[in-house]
Amino acid sequence: MLRILCHPREPRTVQWAYGVVVRYEVNSQGASLSVLSGVESMSIQLIKPLQVIKADPITYALQVGGTVSDMILNPKELLHQLNSMIGACRKKRGDLPGSVRTMLSVPFNPDDRITLVRPSDLSLASVRRQHVLD
Repeated sequence: MLRILCHPREPRTVQWAYGVVVRYEVNSQGASLSVLSGVESMSIQLIKPLQVIKADPITYALQVGGTVSDMILNPKELLHQLNSMIGACRKKRGDLPGSVRTMLSVPFNPDDRITLVRPSDLSLASVRRQHVLD
């Protein structure tokens, strides 16, 4: 189970979205991931160029680049932004640095909940976003 940042290849969806991989499938049409994003489930075809990025727990909690169009933020630019945020947050645990807060595309509310996978039994758990940063 992975935390990911993905761009679904559907005409109606052109934004980066965060989610948890809950299923991997291979069939005659190719490989795909089933991703739980919030309360919605989506299927992501694994074709090139790949539009899936494994998310660090910090970027997953902050939702860096979430809801931003891929026309504005391509994968290379997004990776650069993710790495910058991770570096800034690892220097100061707990409170979110002001420089990071101003760069977020999704407002940070520490009491909002995100879905994580429990490694012990692979069940889904809902935790506060702040919990990941502490």
